[in-house]
Amino acid sequence: MTAVYAPNWLGDAVMSFPFISEICSDNDDSVTIICKSWVAPIFENHPLVSDIISFQAEDLAGPINIIKNGKQLRNRKFDLIYILSDSFRSAFLVWHSGASKRIGYQGQGRSFLLTKALHESKHVEHRSQKYVNLLGESTGNNSTSKGICISESEKEWALSELQKLGMMDAIAMCPFSVAKSRTFPPEFITEICQKFKKPILIFGSEKDLEKSENVLSGLQDSNVKSICGVYPIRKSISLLAQCSGVIATDSGLGHIAANLGVPTVSVFGSGLKEQTKPLGAKSIVLDAEVHCSPCLKNDCENLEVPLDCLKQITASQIFSALTAIQ
Repeated sequence: MTAVYAPNWLGDAVMSFPFISEICSDNDDSVTIICKSWVAPIFENHPLVSDIISFQAEDLAGPINIIKNGKQLRNRKFDLIYILSDSFRSAFLVWHSGASKRIGYQGQGRSFLLTKALHESKHVEHRSQKYVNLLGESTGNNSTSKGICISESEKEWALSELQKLGMMDAIAMCPFSVAKSRTFPPEFITEICQKFKKPILIFGSEKDLEKSENVLSGLQDSNVKSICGVYPIRKSISLLAQCSGVIATDSGLGHIAANLGVPTVSVFGSGLKEQTKPLGAKSIVLDAEVHCSPCLKNDCENLEVPLDCLKQITASQIFSALTAIQ
């Protein structure tokens, strides 16, 4: 039996789908996903995923919990586990699973926990390809890669919910990130909202609620609504899938939207798009490529012009880009 320890972030988890398709096409089989609880919804309903084993943060807090939960995986009798997360913790957990083959990348002093520890490529490549490279000879060009799967009942629920909200045919905006360097400035969000005539639905977590309410108070526009913190991630995914377009910062929600095939414009600044841009047939990345980007930092260190990488992108550019792919 084969399992995959999925990446710990939403965007990275989405970028693992080509890898999952590759190993299943090679083995004509399905896989078990081992992951943190917050990324588990990404893999629900997927035809190549036979089971999902998820852990809460407290389940993997400290060596004792990691060992206990790792040993519980022994009951599943996994022969092979690929570890897409680069953390020591993930390798330590899998080491206790009893799997005879444990494959992942070196780093964080974890090589001794793996039966095959690979070096990362020295060339800049997309993270989805980095995962596929764990398979060695695989090309990573699986044209049948299947991503996030929305059920018919989820689609019906989302359409009904959008109708209740008065947000049919809405543009979704995902302007927030855990990194301050990737979060849209409030005035930028306002500018975008004022540019579009369609209803705009602002997505985000409960932590983003105050920021979204501050934006709404300045707009006083019933055509813009926030659902930050209202729905769990799976329902948010279903809602995103039924929007007519998505405007996102460099974030997990941007990856989700692009993977779903929704026309998506992602604004990059601090991140390196060659490595982490969202993949999708209707996905466009806007990047001003200012002198200090990509800095790859969570906090902007440009003291002269803070967040210049985001402020150089205009609402008009976003409007034109989204219009072109809708």
